Amino acid sequence: MRHLPFSILGLCLSVMLWGAALNADTPAEKPAEKPAEQQQAEKPADQKPADQQQAEKPAEEKQAEQKPAEEKPAEQQAEQKPAEEKPAEQQAEQKPAEEKPAEQQAEQKPAEEKPAEQQAEQKPAEEKPAENAKVWKTVEIQPQTLKINVDASGVVWSKKMKTFTLQPKTWETFRIESVVPHGTKVKKGDLLIKFKNDVYQRELQLRILDSELAEIANKKAVLQRKVADITFEITHKQVMRKKEDREYKYSHNKKYDPDITRSSTALKLERAIQNYRNQKAELDQLSKMYEADDLCDATEEIVLQRQKIVVQGAEHDMNLAKAQNVWSHKMILPRFEEELDDEYRKDMAAIEAEVAGLEMTRRSIELERKKVDHLHLAAIQKFKDFQEDGKLFEIRAEEDGMLLYGYFENGDWMNCTKNVSLLQPGKTVAAGTPLFTLVDPSALYVELDIAENLFSKTAADQKGYFVVNTYPEVEIPLTVTEVDPFIIGPKRRGKANIEVPQNMNIHPGIRGKVVLAAIRKTDAIMVPETALERDDEMKRFVYVTDAEGKNPTRRYVKTGFKQDSKVEIREGLEVGTKVVETAAEVE
Repeated sequence: MRHLPFSILGLCLSVMLWGAALNADTPAEKPAEKPAEQQQAEKPADQKPADQQQAEKPAEEKQAEQKPAEEKPAEQQAEQKPAEEKPAEQQAEQKPAEEKPAEQQAEQKPAEEKPAEQQAEQKPAEEKPAENAKVWKTVEIQPQTLKINVDASGVVWSKKMKTFTLQPKTWETFRIESVVPHGTKVKKGDLLIKFKNDVYQRELQLRILDSELAEIANKKAVLQRKVADITFEITHKQVMRKKEDREYKYSHNKKYDPDITRSSTALKLERAIQNYRNQKAELDQLSKMYEADDLCDATEEIVLQRQKIVVQGAEHDMNLAKAQNVWSHKMILPRFEEELDDEYRKDMAAIEAEVAGLEMTRRSIELERKKVDHLHLAAIQKFKDFQEDGKLFEIRAEEDGMLLYGYFENGDWMNCTKNVSLLQPGKTVAAGTPLFTLVDPSALYVELDIAENLFSKTAADQKGYFVVNTYPEVEIPLTVTEVDPFIIGPKRRGKANIEVPQNMNIHPGIRGKVVLAAIRKTDAIMVPETALERDDEMKRFVYVTDAEGKNPTRRYVKTGFKQDSKVEIREGLEVGTKVVETAAEVE
């Protein structure tokens, strides 16, 4: 009985060492290695020194040890039987560490006496990190309904809208006599607006007379142009004939005049020489007669003196002819061709100037003719424009529709309020003023303003409805017909056909809310937005656990649309998988 406390102590140590050996054979998941000081601080209570464990035992165990053996049940006495009273096999299992062989002691050596690596491998299950044993709050993946609508703003337009703008060509004063009120439904051919035309009619009569006078003046100008054309033609022929005559004279003079001058000079010289010889011979004859005394003295003196004078004159003429012959050969004949050329050039320049003057006169007449024709045509066109303006005094509807004052631009009515006060009987409308727009209410459609973040959820053929501000309780069905591929500012434009009920008064400019059915799925996989995280490469993942909500592991996923606080998972998860609800807590 005195060995009973020690036997019980040995049994406890044997159980602890046997459990450590089992854990060493089947190690749990290896946790992160901790410093030796932290391992020492986190050492389980069952690995404390034996005397400390003995001091910390519960009071029941101490009482059990102190209780006499004969008072315990048989089973308990059997378990607490001293080692020497048990079979050899059981004594071997319960033998204290110091009494076992060296090999078994080595296997059952306390954790603090082993290297850090072996301690990590042989750490008991209860020594795993708290995360491995923690049960996480999870959500189980089940098919869900994904329903996403696109909300956009819309404004009503019409495919058939024609704005009438007062755009006269010549007339400027338009005073209203009558006009259809704003918002009136009209039929094709109905009178929309009428202007007073009394002043216009008086001006029209005057312009008719001016037009007739202009026609007469134009005919007169045509006749004058014919006379000018004939005069020019005759004058041009005369000048050209003069040119031909001068050219012939030049060629003739250049061919014959030098020879004529040369022969004329030689002939004059020859005549002068011959005359001198004749007179000299006569003088010689007279002198012989004087010497023969055939005549009286007085007569001899007179005749001889006269003959001497004739001889002197003949000699002078001969000398002059010789000088002229020399001058002609040395000066006149060499310069003759040059002077002939100069005179010809001078005459031809004058003729060419005359021809050029005639050509300029002809061109001037032609330009004047074109100018007169242009002014005549302009006067005719101006008169036609004036007559065309007469059609503006009565404006009729070209199609059935609704008459709305002002004009429609970028989804808003412009000058509507201004024109309500302007379009009144007696008021004068200035040229270039947009008066009203004729709208076909059967050709209405909605122009959408789609926000940038909804571009990917909008496409042609989408269905939806349109709620206008004036009828908030009515949902008007619509179908998207087209989406503009280009972005205008922060928005993209689209168009949608609408089916307007007959009892609703809707026209272009009315605004409202458009709701489009963008996404519809009944088997979508959805997770809370908090279950998603990103790694260092910004890839998205979730934490997947086992069936008990333990051992979370990363799983990368591909996300889709977001609905409220949930996100669609397109790849990476299957139905039935459990996912940690708040991934940030695992981190």
